[in-house]
Amino acid sequence: MAQAASSTSETVVGSTTTIVETTVEVRSVAPGKTKRQIDNLYPPKSHALQISKYGDTSVFQWAEVSTVQIQSPYDIIIKVSAAGVNPFDYKFRKGNYAVFGKVKFPLVLGLEFSGIVVAKGEKVNKVHLLDKIWGTIRGGCYSEFIRVNTATEYGVALKPTSVSHIEAAGAPICALSAYGALVTLGELPVGDKAEAGKHKVLIIGASGGVGTFAVQIAKVLCKAKVTAVCSGANAELVRRLGADKVVDYTIQDFTADENDYDVVVDCVGNQNDFYHKTIPLLKKKGTFVSVAFDNDDNKVSLGDLTKLSFQYVGRKFFGARKYRALYGVNRKDFSKLVPYFERHEIKTVVAEKFPLREAAKAHEKIETRRTAGKIILTT
Repeated sequence: MAQAASSTSETVVGSTTTIVETTVEVRSVAPGKTKRQIDNLYPPKSHALQISKYGDTSVFQWAEVSTVQIQSPYDIIIKVSAAGVNPFDYKFRKGNYAVFGKVKFPLVLGLEFSGIVVAKGEKVNKVHLLDKIWGTIRGGCYSEFIRVNTATEYGVALKPTSVSHIEAAGAPICALSAYGALVTLGELPVGDKAEAGKHKVLIIGASGGVGTFAVQIAKVLCKAKVTAVCSGANAELVRRLGADKVVDYTIQDFTADENDYDVVVDCVGNQNDFYHKTIPLLKKKGTFVSVAFDNDDNKVSLGDLTKLSFQYVGRKFFGARKYRALYGVNRKDFSKLVPYFERHEIKTVVAEKFPLREAAKAHEKIETRRTAGKIILTT
């Protein structure tokens, strides 16, 4: 017999809200599979968007591949419905991080996803066939199918029915980055430990992928007063996300603002030396947090790493204010954020959607560094 599952949810797209409905129709589980695999959703061949070398968007190749298989009793196979695009993706594609070591080509980019479980290992008990899963893994999400080891991947969870696949796919990396910047490094209290209006936060680049989540997390989890820096075109969007004050950097100097922030979060990159410019804005025990690892879109060299290391040590131990830099996300924090998405207290701002095989267009878009929210790939 056929089974049908459907869900309806809201997705914030720019300055509008749209309703997204997803329906999955599934035939009965194949005989002899002990209900561990759904054949009609799990073909032997599928597609992945590969790169065979570093370069511009022309290196993308839409390739037919053997669909990933169960290798561990703790594995699940997920049919990807949507994948998020992040700045790390295009910088990796260009070879900016080649200094960190050799990689094996061809490879598949993509750190975050949302999809449906179509097969599982014999020791997977808490996840069932047709469960909708979202999260972040170490790569490979620009594929129609991915394999996730439930024993080792901590940034994966059941997707709330109130959140669409598109919204879910754009959340994990940027939401975790914002949480890490504000709570882990910025040391802001959350939940019952947070006092409404006690702490003040300045977010530079508030309309980008990380910035839109930083505004919401600062407001909802940390109960802080939020000043957001973005262009005038995105000011209304950022206000709707919860910012108490918006500074249009195209016509205003945000460094001339009041001087008692507990945390300044730089989501842009310190090519404009925001650290030195915002030191006077911080309280004596305030913290500057840099979310952007590199300053620009050029390749990171050994010299750059040496410079960054000295810069980090100098600012951390000898700076006038506390300095922290976010170099990765803690996937174990993901479970802390899921309830807020489920209650729609935190939402993904979707800038634009592209079919998976048109990821080149998505990369060209995000490389402009002018997107409001997240870019999503759909399968």
